[in-house]
Amino acid sequence: MPFDLPGCYKLLTGHYEDCLERQTACLKEKMDGHLLHTKRVLTICSEIAEALPPEGRSLVNRELLSSAAVLHDIAKFDDRDDHHKIAEKVIAGHIDCLNWEADGFAMKTLGSVIRAHKGSFEPEEDCACEAAILRMADKIDMLRWDGDKKKEYKRGLEKIEEYFKGHFPSGSPKALFLDDFLPAVQASLRD
Repeated sequence: MPFDLPGCYKLLTGHYEDCLERQTACLKEKMDGHLLHTKRVLTICSEIAEALPPEGRSLVNRELLSSAAVLHDIAKFDDRDDHHKIAEKVIAGHIDCLNWEADGFAMKTLGSVIRAHKGSFEPEEDCACEAAILRMADKIDMLRWDGDKKKEYKRGLEKIEEYFKGHFPSGSPKALFLDDFLPAVQASLRD
């Protein structure tokens, strides 16, 4: 039986094309799931912000919060575990897609909010309120879909409380924000 080298290449490329089609379909399904998650997180962020009293709402930059909510998982397919750490670099690589100036402060602030949605909670102090809302909106969405995420939800709240109590003096506007934030998160969790 003679070997057919052109037939072997045809089989190889055909198989690779089939694999690529399956992987593309799987990636598309995952991407659709992440886009739905993003929309839910954006909605939850808005719910939490709206549940705050006027003093607390005044501390929240809604444009920053919405932008961070939409972009918080932008690097999820680049690095699942550390996507929160590399998101700023991914965004900077595509800055021409955004309709705002790419000044260093805006990128640093947006990056700080996104980095704080997972892992340690150490945002820049000027965007701590937005970072807290995004972090808990992400946790609430995960908890709604997977009840086993209660530990992550509770630990997320603990990290935020530790940060606010360690960074802002008692009675300061941001310390008072924490007092209003916790009930707002609880209200959103019940929805």
